[in-house]
Amino acid sequence: MQTEFDVSVWCFVKLHNNNSLLVGSVCRSPNAPDSDNEKFMLMINEVLQTKHSRLLIMGNFNFPEFDWELQTANVSENHAANKFVSCFKDFDFVPTYATQLTHYRAIQQRNILDLLVTNEPGMIDNLKYREPVGNSHHCVLDWTFRCCGTQQLKKHITKIYFDSGDYSGMKMCFAQYNSCEIFEELSVDETWTVISDIIRAACVKYIPHKTLSVTNHHHRKPAWKNERVFTEMKKKKEAFSRYKDTRDGQHYLECVKARNAAIHYEK
Repeated sequence: MQTEFDVSVWCFVKLHNNNSLLVGSVCRSPNAPDSDNEKFMLMINEVLQTKHSRLLIMGNFNFPEFDWELQTANVSENHAANKFVSCFKDFDFVPTYATQLTHYRAIQQRNILDLLVTNEPGMIDNLKYREPVGNSHHCVLDWTFRCCGTQQLKKHITKIYFDSGDYSGMKMCFAQYNSCEIFEELSVDETWTVISDIIRAACVKYIPHKTLSVTNHHHRKPAWKNERVFTEMKKKKEAFSRYKDTRDGQHYLECVKARNAAIHYEK
């Protein structure tokens, strides 16, 4: 992005048939000065005018004043919330998929602060609102992103056992290519092609590998996620669900206690 708004990250992804996807993650401070808000709006306008066929913007936009269901805000036209939504009036965009509350903090009013913005309907599916991570008061949004239709997943994967490789044999294999004579007449691209082919062939010959079925292959749990951590994470999830449903002060204290316990055992 050309606009100098600091708290944002953007990623450009090439798709098939000359399509492209622009993904952005942003965070706007609720106490941002007018200068930062102006940069934020300029960045959003710049994004909306790009030629990418697919667009996904996510993050903490911090507009508690705006009613995203009614598309109205009880603030002046010059307020940042109204300026943000006005950016989309000339474009065929879905302003937000987040329709449930995403921010919970003690006795403060609950709000929709975290948004998902796309340029086509139907791109966000199975949206779930999960318990916050660590000390955050924002829900974790979990969804399925449908960009270019479904794709057949691989039925098998190849697992390479690098820790069991015959690196002495690989070193002897590479030794025969110490002479630079074989590369003298080659361009840079041709040289790299030869080198990469040599490395791949050596890996196949000297490093054990095994083909595994995806359906029968289970990823190992990380070493830190033992039974105690799993139990505390489950308690945190249940406590947050109770507080979210009741807004009871005692349930909030239980939620904070469970959150702190989970953080302690995750470290």
